[in-house]
Amino acid sequence: MRIDLTIYLGGTIATDGGVIMVLPTAVPPNEFVVPDDLPNPANDLVVASDADQIILGADVFAQKSIVTFYYPEGVPYTYRFRTRDPEIDWSKIRTDRIGTGFGNGVHPITGEVEPYEIIFTHHFDVGSWTMAQSREADATTNLGFLSERYPCERFAAVQVCDATFDRIEP
Repeated sequence: MRIDLTIYLGGTIATDGGVIMVLPTAVPPNEFVVPDDLPNPANDLVVASDADQIILGADVFAQKSIVTFYYPEGVPYTYRFRTRDPEIDWSKIRTDRIGTGFGNGVHPITGEVEPYEIIFTHHFDVGSWTMAQSREADATTNLGFLSERYPCERFAAVQVCDATFDRIEP
């Protein structure tokens, strides 16, 4: 088995650039579920796949976003970025992975700690958003307790959060 995630860029991040922080999150294999009642944009694609591949998709629109996707422990995964809107020319969007890290998210009110094993930060150079802004976002964005902090949208085995505004800053 393997997980294959496509993150679809649209809206402001596709036209003006931005940053996406990707948090792959392992869960025990017996707890991994791909909910049928949540959207999966990858279902709209005609993709040749085998029975051992789970194809996931999520839409990202905000210039500063966090994408968390879940996969069974020990299972390989891959992810990529694309656009679904034919009006957006993917060839004009330059992407760079600018960081890889790990750490803990600390809730500023309760002090509770939520660890994250790995985070990949990607800069999207297409408009006015600069590499410096992406590096600053990588260094200063609060991780952990994401659905409390930011407006988030859930997809099948994926959560996308708009990290533009932190609701629980002290």
